[in-house]
Amino acid sequence: MIALVLGGSGMLGQAFVSTFVRAGAQVLAPTHSELDITDELAVRKLITKTKPHYIVNCIAHTNVDGCESDPAKAYLINAEAVDFVSTAAKKVKAKFIHIGTDYVFDGSPGEPRAETDAPNPIQVYGKSKLEGDLAAIANGGTVFRVQWLFGNGKANFIDWVAKSIVDGKRIPIAAQQAGSPSSTLFVANIITVALHICKKEIYHVSHDNYANRLECAQYIADFFKKDSRNYFDILEHSNFGTAARPTDTRLSSEKLKKLLCVHALGSWQSDVLTHLTTRYNTWNP
Repeated sequence: MIALVLGGSGMLGQAFVSTFVRAGAQVLAPTHSELDITDELAVRKLITKTKPHYIVNCIAHTNVDGCESDPAKAYLINAEAVDFVSTAAKKVKAKFIHIGTDYVFDGSPGEPRAETDAPNPIQVYGKSKLEGDLAAIANGGTVFRVQWLFGNGKANFIDWVAKSIVDGKRIPIAAQQAGSPSSTLFVANIITVALHICKKEIYHVSHDNYANRLECAQYIADFFKKDSRNYFDILEHSNFGTAARPTDTRLSSEKLKKLLCVHALGSWQSDVLTHLTTRYNTWNP
C-alpha cells in the first residue's frame, strides 16, 4: 500500500506518517519545497507518477485571523488546492481523505453537530474550509472533520496551557468555547482504521464527551497539582483576534462509531492525560 500524506511535517501529518508506517505502508510525505499543493500542474504530476492508493490531505491555512486578512490565500489553500488534489486522486483511482474542521459551524447553542447539520461558518477560515469539504466530496473523496487538535510539532491549546502553568504565567481562557480535545494520534489511528471502509461522505471525529475551554484548562492544572485560580483569567467572550470564533462546535461521532461498529471512542480526559504524561514527564510530588 502506498500512502501519500500531504502536510506530513505538520502536527497531524506527522501522526499519520507514523501510523501508516506502523501499519506497514510505504509512505510518501513531500515537504512544501518538494510540492506546493497550490500548483495544480505539480500536484497532478506527483500523483500521476507515484500512483498512491491513499492520499491524506492535512494541509490547511489554519491561522483564523490570517485567513480573515487574506481571503485569497485562505481560499487558494483551503479550497482550490483541495480541488486540485482530489481531482488528481480521482484520475489515478486513489482514495482521497480530506481533513475538515468544526469551524464550518456557527457555534450556536444546541446538540453536538451531526454530519447532516447545515454548516454556517462565520469567518473566512470556516467558509474556505467548507468549500474544501465540498470540493473533496464532489470529486469522490471522504471528509473527516476534527477539532481542538493537540500533539507534537505545533502550538496548540493543551500545550499552551501546560507550558503556561509550568512557567507560572497567567493566561486568558474563553470559558464559553465548547468542544472535545483530540490528539493527533487519536485522529490518525481512528481514520486509519476507517480508511478501507469509509464512504464518499463526511464523518465527524470526536471523543464521547465534551468540555469548555475552562474545564479543559482546569484538568491540566489538576495534572500539575496547581490551583487554576492562580493561572487563568476568564474571558466573557470567545474572540481573541479580528475573526469571529464559534462558541459551541461539539461534534457528534455517532456516524463514525456506527461505521466502525464500536460503542465508544473514549474520553478527552484520557487522551489529554496520555499526552501530558508523555510530554511533561513528572512525578507530580
